[in-house]
Amino acid sequence: QVAGSGGREATAEDHARATESHHELLASVVGSKQAARDAIFYSYTKNINGFAAKLEPAVAAAIASEPVIFLHA
Repeated sequence: QVAGSGGREATAEDHARATESHHELLASVVGSKQAARDAIFYSYTKNINGFAAKLEPAVAAAIASEPVIFLHA
């Protein structure tokens, strides 16, 4: 299931939508969707909603200042 899906079984479309939201969030900080796609190496779409990415320190600091963003280095 996808986090936030209400407990129903996730579809491939649900996973794609969650991954796309990760790209959009990171693109708002790094400047482009392509840069976000290049940085993100894993999207978590089951049980939690999040992603793992390789970020420069300044980008990590910028995204960590967003509400409800948890950064683990």
